[in-house]
Amino acid sequence: MKFYEFTNYEYYALIAVVENEEYPMNIAIKAYIEEVADIENNEKESTPDEITEEEALKRYKKANIEGCNTEAAKIINFYGEIDLGNKLSISVDDNKYVLLLIDSGLI
Repeated sequence: MKFYEFTNYEYYALIAVVENEEYPMNIAIKAYIEEVADIENNEKESTPDEITEEEALKRYKKANIEGCNTEAAKIINFYGEIDLGNKLSISVDDNKYVLLLIDSGLI
């Protein structure tokens, strides 16, 4: 998986994309537009930050995840979410991604 963090945008998001997909950043951007918000004109010059799995997990553990009251539960949930071999979370133009975190203002 490749992990993309949208920090320089109106709303925060963390999106994982299947690594073997062609142009995974483009898939993450499409996913952001589809699932989170349109990208404003002043944000179009920005690109999401590609982060490591470890960095993504660190951010995930800091978040409030429904049904996960312990760090161990969050770790299990994180790996369950990115395990696309067992389930397909979402598909945009037949490209696979998972929306892991979203700005709390959108919930």
